[in-house]
Amino acid sequence: MNKKDRMRSIKLEGDVASIAEELSSKRILSKTLSELLRKEYGISFEDDLLKSRMNDLKRQSEQIDEQLSQLTHTINRKESQKYNDQQISNLETELNNWDILQRKELQMVIDMTYLELGIDKSKYAPHQLMSEISKAKGLIRIEIHSKFAKRKKEILKELEIRYDERENYE
Repeated sequence: MNKKDRMRSIKLEGDVASIAEELSSKRILSKTLSELLRKEYGISFEDDLLKSRMNDLKRQSEQIDEQLSQLTHTINRKESQKYNDQQISNLETELNNWDILQRKELQMVIDMTYLELGIDKSKYAPHQLMSEISKAKGLIRIEIHSKFAKRKKEILKELEIRYDERENYE
């Protein structure tokens, strides 16, 4: 008896058709042996084709799911970056217009004070007007400066955080 004619046994656990198909596709198991196994276990070639197609579709579905996950992550990251950049732009604009906003608010308080006190601007010299306003609204001016100083600190802190986030962009 030569080496080719000797009997060999294989132990198969699990779905014989899948194992035979897998080994055959890897060229570990000969096509003839694969067909013999199918015949021995009563599995038709058509059933194998259907199972093989089903397994291919499962693999494709897993690949699609992975691609969807990656795309979702990329889109979310880009949207987050865009939002952060927009917030930085808004904060920088607010900071750049800071003096203008503060002057406008102070001017509004001054104008309201003229009305409240019934002061005719044309009767007083500018330094006298400021003196009268300071007497009447000195506390309000301090509150306005305090409010603006607090907001400026908040803006600078927020900008620092957002700039740090920007550095972490991939």
